[in-house]
Amino acid sequence: YKRQTWGVKDEFLDNGMGEYIDDTHISFYESVNKSRLTIITYHPNVTGYETLSANLPTLLFWNNDQLKLRANVQKFYDDLEDVGVYHKTLESLIQQIEIVNSDIDKWWYSSKVQLAVKKYCSKFAHTNNNCVDDWVKELSKYPKLLPLQSLLYHLC
Repeated sequence: YKRQTWGVKDEFLDNGMGEYIDDTHISFYESVNKSRLTIITYHPNVTGYETLSANLPTLLFWNNDQLKLRANVQKFYDDLEDVGVYHKTLESLIQQIEIVNSDIDKWWYSSKVQLAVKKYCSKFAHTNNNCVDDWVKELSKYPKLLPLQSLLYHLC
């Protein structure tokens, strides 16, 4: 990805942390599956939802001064911040990398981190093995969308 949100790439390079930047040309999914840690530097988005719902060690970073969270979702981000997943400053992000770098799995799979990630995902990145049935059930509430039910079964 070539996006350099808030100069993060430059800051990493300036701080001798260039090894943490993925500048390869492999697919996103290959990259995150090979990575020990994924860092998302852009506000809540599908990329973060995907890595968190796949339970891949992930750090989130963006400045809330530039993106205000609604009051009803702030608690989920506070919980992620408390366990070191979400960061509002580059200094905090770099400090967390330094703390967890020697044993990312110990940190990531700790009960506190897993609970915060699970709660977040249940609200924003819910997944399950019966997703087609869930979609059909939801779509059945809207009679005009009933033709989409059979399409979902054919797609999955």
